[in-house]
Amino acid sequence: MKKIFLLVVFAVFGLVLNAQPTGLVGKWKCTTMDILNGDEVAMSISCDQAGMKMAFTFNADGTALGVVDVSGENNAENLTYKVEGNTIIMADTEGEEQSFSYTDGKLWIDMVEDGMKIRVNFKKE
Repeated sequence: MKKIFLLVVFAVFGLVLNAQPTGLVGKWKCTTMDILNGDEVAMSISCDQAGMKMAFTFNADGTALGVVDVSGENNAENLTYKVEGNTIIMADTEGEEQSFSYTDGKLWIDMVEDGMKIRVNFKKE
């Protein structure tokens, strides 16, 4: 009986650790790119205005598809992801990782390009 109880406890604990955030599964489309001054938005432009189309489709099994279209060049890549708190860590087939933030139904990535801090925001379709 004790063994069965321990197996159930470990199984439930494993499910909790591997649980996906509510609402993450599905397609997320790039909506805006914000140039940040500290944590404040200094300028915001829509991804469409910037000529950049980017979307991620998250599946419940920890796989994802990333599609990026910049200047008419369309690239799609199979990805995997894991969840650590409010961070979504995606990895490509070569193991290169990129971290996204996910809170209150919002998904975004912060990056630095040419010394500018940029936040790319995504909205679930």
